[in-house]
Amino acid sequence: IIRASKLVAKDAGGTSDPFCTISIGDKEAMKTKVVSKCLDPVWEESFECVVKQDHCRWIHVCCWDHDSIGGNDFLGQCF
Repeated sequence: IIRASKLVAKDAGGTSDPFCTISIGDKEAMKTKVVSKCLDPVWEESFECVVKQDHCRWIHVCCWDHDSIGGNDFLGQCF
């Protein structure tokens, strides 16, 4: 996961605290770090995992705004 740009501000201060989750098939596999108070985050994170061909039909990346209280807010996704 390299970066995101022009994310929507979900926090009252006009920013977001974005992080990404990476799911392989229907199982969440990895998460990036949270980048605090940023709408153009840079993660530059790499992940490795072993995936059996018959268990992986897709890779799903979701971007979220981290919230300490309540649930995280959805920012975007790609498959």
